[in-house]
Amino acid sequence: MRRWEKKYEFATALQSPYDPYINDEANIFTCELTFSSSLMNVASKSYDLVFNFGFLQRFPYLIHEMKRVSKHYVAAFTPNRYNFGHGFIRSFYHRVRGTACQHIDRGEPSLMTLDGLVGLFERSGLTVLEKGHVDIPIWLDTVVHISELLGSGRPVPLKMPMPKQLVSLEDLWPNCFKKVQAHHIYAFAESL
Repeated sequence: MRRWEKKYEFATALQSPYDPYINDEANIFTCELTFSSSLMNVASKSYDLVFNFGFLQRFPYLIHEMKRVSKHYVAAFTPNRYNFGHGFIRSFYHRVRGTACQHIDRGEPSLMTLDGLVGLFERSGLTVLEKGHVDIPIWLDTVVHISELLGSGRPVPLKMPMPKQLVSLEDLWPNCFKKVQAHHIYAFAESL
């Protein structure tokens, strides 16, 4: 994300809606970064970049509010529908257990694909500058949290940060690997 900050030279960013479950750190940018649970009371054109993690697939209408609040850029990260754990293991697990998925990664399946996410941005009048896959572990990830295995309601994130050396390798993975291993997809767009 700091690459975006340097490349597009923005000075302010807003992560909204923000859910503490994501557990983002305030140092993802060097610029001024604000976290807000809602866009409702945020003035129009008040941040250079407006972004969020894991909301658009559940609430697609947020794209219009994000665009309203942004001076220049809008970005969103949604779960990757084709991730092996998300697309197969988790649904198989819930089918076998007879339970409903309470994981944050649920939502509109078409918005969990690059084509669907980019399409939403473009229909909203945004010009997509970058798109891709992120959060790509090298190990097979089932995406079923320990709290789900033990039967509690809402999953609790594991505090296992990916080593920075592995994160820097993500660009080197072949696209066929990224498509089934990446936890998230993203689109970064310009708001005219």
